[in-house]
Amino acid sequence: MTNAEPPLAQPQRATGTDKTALAHVKRFVDLWRVDPEFREQVEGDPVRAVKKYALEVDPDQLRPVWDRNYKDVHSPLMREFMKREQRRINDRRSIRERSEPSNSTMAIWRRRQIARCASELALSER
Repeated sequence: MTNAEPPLAQPQRATGTDKTALAHVKRFVDLWRVDPEFREQVEGDPVRAVKKYALEVDPDQLRPVWDRNYKDVHSPLMREFMKREQRRINDRRSIRERSEPSNSTMAIWRRRQIARCASELALSER
């Protein structure tokens, strides 16, 4: 680990406090994605919204999530969260690719079922 690199940049060295901070960032992002009331509150008074939901994060560090006009560089916490999210998405994609059945008939059936579920349930392709 270099001096310029925050402890969160190396997951094996992340402390419990760092993991807790990332958990609160994830909760904030999840709420932002699914709860219109939370989005409205954050846009009105981000500090108050974070307190109301007992999130231990600085809403200004998460500004790239909730302010479309914000063009500044992400905070180290947000960058680490995004890196971990990308890693999670890549891992899930890798597992999905390795889970392809060796029997071609089963592989075709599986792909058809995945496509059907995706169209009926409107699943994202992350």
